[in-house]
Parts: sequence; C-alpha cells; structure tokens
Amino acid sequence: MINLKGRLIIFGASVLFTLIRSDGQDVVRRLPPQPEAAIWFHPQPTGTGGPFGPVGSTDFLSLFTASAPWPRAMGRTHVMGFYAGWIASMSDQVLQPIVAFLNARDMGIEIEAPALQATATCGSGVEGFVPYGQSLHDFTVAYLQRLRALGANVQFVKVDEPYYFGSVVNDPRSCHLSTSEVASAVAAYAQLVRTVYPNAAVGDVEPVIAGGYGSDVVTALGQWHDIYQTVAGAPFPFFFADTDFSNSAWPAIVKPLEDATRQRGIEFGMIYIGDPSDVSDQEWTAKVVARFQTYEGVIGGRPSYALFQSWEPHPQFCLPESGPTTFTGAIDAYIDARLHLGPSPEDIPGRMAFVSQQSSVNHIYLMDVDASGRGANPARLTNGAESEDFPTWSPDGTRLVYQRGFNGAATYVINADGTGRQRLSPTPGFDVTPNWSPDGTKIIYARLYEAPQPNMPPMTDIRIMNADGTGDHAILANTLFSVEPRWSVKNQVVFMSLMNGSGDLQIYVMNVDGTGLRQLTNTGANSADPVWSPDGTRISFGSDREGGNKLNIFAMNADGSQLEQLTHFQVPYEAGDTNWSTDGRKIAFEYDINGMKQSNPNAYAEVWTMNPDGSDEIGTGMPCSGVGCAPRWQPRKTPAPRSSP
Repeated sequence: MINLKGRLIIFGASVLFTLIRSDGQDVVRRLPPQPEAAIWFHPQPTGTGGPFGPVGSTDFLSLFTASAPWPRAMGRTHVMGFYAGWIASMSDQVLQPIVAFLNARDMGIEIEAPALQATATCGSGVEGFVPYGQSLHDFTVAYLQRLRALGANVQFVKVDEPYYFGSVVNDPRSCHLSTSEVASAVAAYAQLVRTVYPNAAVGDVEPVIAGGYGSDVVTALGQWHDIYQTVAGAPFPFFFADTDFSNSAWPAIVKPLEDATRQRGIEFGMIYIGDPSDVSDQEWTAKVVARFQTYEGVIGGRPSYALFQSWEPHPQFCLPESGPTTFTGAIDAYIDARLHLGPSPEDIPGRMAFVSQQSSVNHIYLMDVDASGRGANPARLTNGAESEDFPTWSPDGTRLVYQRGFNGAATYVINADGTGRQRLSPTPGFDVTPNWSPDGTKIIYARLYEAPQPNMPPMTDIRIMNADGTGDHAILANTLFSVEPRWSVKNQVVFMSLMNGSGDLQIYVMNVDGTGLRQLTNTGANSADPVWSPDGTRISFGSDREGGNKLNIFAMNADGSQLEQLTHFQVPYEAGDTNWSTDGRKIAFEYDINGMKQSNPNAYAEVWTMNPDGSDEIGTGMPCSGVGCAPRWQPRKTPAPRSSP
C-alpha cells in the first residue's frame, strides 16, 4: 500500500514526502455491494406489439438521457437488452443517442432475436420464427450492420426459445422440427451473427415449464443442449431460464436446472419478471422482488446473469429508481438484497496473500480465511533477503506478480506454491506496483525515473508488458508519481497520481492504450490506493478527506459518482489498502489496531474483512506489515462468457 501519511515502499527502505490534508465532502452513507450475478436490464419500449398487445414503459427512451434518475442501478448494469424487431423498426436518429449513452457507460448490448426461418407451410406467427416472405438472413444482417455502423457494442444475442417453439410446442403452426434440425439452424444463425459481430456470444433462452416437454424439463433441456453442442462443436455460451412462475414448485425445478447447466460448461442466467395478469406496476415489481429473494435468498441460486426483462403490460414506468414500484427501483431492491444473501459456497473457505515482516523485512505470506472471516495457517511464500511487497494474483489464481527490492525495485512472478520465481524487470530499475490484465496475458506497472527522495516524489511511466516480460511499452509517460495502476474487466486503468500539482494524491482513469485520461477525485484531500470491484463498476480507495488526521475507506462508481464511505474509524485507528473477493461480496483491508500511525514502521496492523457496504467488519487475527499489508484474495475462477461456435 502507498500510505496516505506519505510512506512509499519501494525497495526495502521507506521515503517520506509531504501530503496535505483537508476536510472532505458529504457522502452517501450506505451503498450495497455489486451482486455476484451480472445485471442485465431489458425493459419493453412503449407501444411494442406482443402477445399482450401494444405494451411497454412510457419513459423507456428517458433511460438514455444524461440526467436519467437511475445512477445507482445504472452503475451496476452490465448489459442493456433490446428486441431485434424494435431495433429494426427504429431510425438511426433514435438509435444513435442510445448507443452513445451505453458506450459512454461501458454497457454492452444484448439482443433477443429469432433464429428460425418460417416456410410456406409452417412457422409464420410462431415465436422464434421470422415469417415466411421475410428473409431471416437479410433481416438479421441488416439490423446488425446498422448497429455496427453506429458503433454499438453488441456482446450477446439471445436466441428466442428455438427448441421449444421450433420443436416442442403444441401449436399446429409450428414446423415441429427435430432437435438436430433446430440445432443446425441455430448454429448457422450464430455463424451469421458472427459475420457482423465476430465476438458476440450467441446463447439460448427456453421456457421452463413442468411437463411442457413431455418429460422432465431438466432432462429435456439438457438433452437439447447436448445435441446443440454435438452439432455446433461447442456448447452454448449461456442459457436463460424463462420460468413458469405460476407453478408454485418452480424453485425446485430451476435450481437443478442451474446445476445441470453449469455442469455442461454453460453460464446460467435467470429472468426476473412479473405476471401478465398484474394490474399495476406495484403488483408487478413486488413479484419480481419476491422471486429473486426466493431464488437467490432462500433456494441458494447463484445465476451468472440476473436479467430484469419485461414483455408484459407492466411496468409502465422505468424511472425514477427512487420509486419502489419502478423497474429501476426493482433493480435497486436486487442490489440491496444481495447484501443479505451471504457468501457463495464456492468462495468459502478463502485464501489470501498478504505482506508481513520478519526481521524487519517484508515478505509475502499466504493464509486461509474461514467462513467467519478468521485467518489460519499462515505460510511464507517468498524467501528473498530483500523486501517483497505488493503481491497480486493472476486471474486464474495460480501465480502472483510482486515487487522485490533487489538492485533497485523489480517486478517478479512466482507460482502459488513458491516455485518458478522469475524476474521480469531490467537490471537495474525502479519498477513498482505491478498488476495483471484481466486475461492474465499482460502486466501493468509503474516505472520510477529515479529513486525517490524526501519530499521529492519521482516522475514515472505507467507501462504494460507481456506476462513473460517482453513487449514492454509506456502507455502514460513522464507524469509526477503515477503509481498503482489496476486494469479492469472493462479495459480501463485506474491509478493514483500527483500529476495535477496540488500536492494531493488523486485518482485517475484512462483506457488501456493511455487515451481518455480523466481525474475522478478532486477534493483538496488525498485519495489513494484505488482498486476495481470484480465487475469494473466500483472503485474502493483510501482517503483523508474527513480531515482531523482520519484515514478511512471509501468507494465510488467507475465515473466518480455515488461516493460512499465504508469505514468510520477514529484517530488513531486507520484503514486502507483494499481488495475485493472474486464474487464481490467481501473486501479485505489493512487496519492498524494498536494506535500507531501507519507511517510508523513499527506499527502493528492486521488484515480485516468487511462487506462492500462497510458492515460486518472482522479481523482475521493475522498480523501484517505496518506499512503495506497488501491483502489479496486468491481468485476463484469464474469463466467469462465464450463466443458461440
């Protein structure tokens, strides 16, 4: 950790420089954490035709305005969904501002679309089919090319229930194709999508109806997905359950379906929706809330994606999120509820790397962390004679990159079992605060032009190299003390710097190529040690903005909005140096517990954990370095969606 008292660990010695404090600004007291599931939002545009006639939210287009009143839900929404038919019917003048809005907020686009072609004898008027007389190929390519020309980031295409309506449904208009025929048609459609969007993931959604498939629904859908994998050569990248909530036994059906889907290597998504018979937004949103509370809070479901979608008469209003009966209000309720659902079973117990001293020299240790948050079984990982600091796990949890104070300051990598240590930095050098790219193929770090001197912070580069040390290059050159770069899953880099000349550390973000530099904090106080949440939507950091020599932990959205104070420790106690667990439900941090300032090299500190809203603070009982504990959760591998074959 680079400490707000001005202490910088570089290579076995600490150098002081002056930092100025001031009072901070008002902040939001409580902001619940980002859920484990990525949030997808697919509201119904007003006047859209469907099985229930012209329906939709009257304020749909207002979602995409600069002052739209849903900043909290917006900051946690990963993907915005649209219907292919609606996109095809809209002009570029309507679509362009929506695309610009989503791109500015790093939201991907999901499209729900038909993948089957009706013939002269069957399919027309059946869900999932493009009607006879209209070309599936031309329809699909036309709207996708329009979106591409507008700069739209289409990440997902959700095929509209092809197996059920193409093969299973008891409708004389359906083509009643064999399962293999449906699979072949969908695989061909996926290839068609990729001619325009090569990296789009094309996945499946199907009704989950007990008895609707003539056999056990879990077995039937599993067989369908197996046949698709055989035909296409790879499984669907994702599957969404369109659940029949009128069946009171739905939780007992959907949870085994989630488990079976994951076993096939397919990411599982859950659609949260009300009922078509609901007579008000209040009734509709209350059912949405009850359903996600039941599935994730009671049943223990852990979907990879939580999709808030409507094709029903309600809700009529998406905004504002402060309204408990609006669509965005329901998403806020989901964010709130995640705080109380408890940790996911796969992340308990956890494992953590941290820094502790032996004979006044910092070294990297590993420990176990149990379900209560207590640490156990500490084991020293590194064994150099010089200070070893700032460990960071590779995304797959098999290696760590760290800085070692040998012949300057150098970047090293090491396996999780202590083998395979390798120096990546040139000799000599001053390379510090390394971190991994989200895919584990590159390392981002800061290079100091010279060793820092008291009250003289050095000039720096922020640089990227391949994980083997090759391909090293600067992305931000010759700025005053820009360090601790961290690379988000959304390909943004956050770091702290003195570049603005105020004497205060401030937090900045930029693109991974060094463009788009923006300052996020500017309070006349220090803001430092910025760390991304796993989904790239939140940044935790330490700050002395309260004044009075207080040092506490704060969090904000990726654009600097929605500031929240997480800890409220009083002098002489301090907290900082945060790190998020893989599922985003816990934050580890350094807490000085004996009253010595962190700027005192003899300070005694411990690794603590808390929820992302600052609640349930608990010490692991594991002492660490008084300056730079650097607690780091070992990742639990959660595969990203794959492109479909």
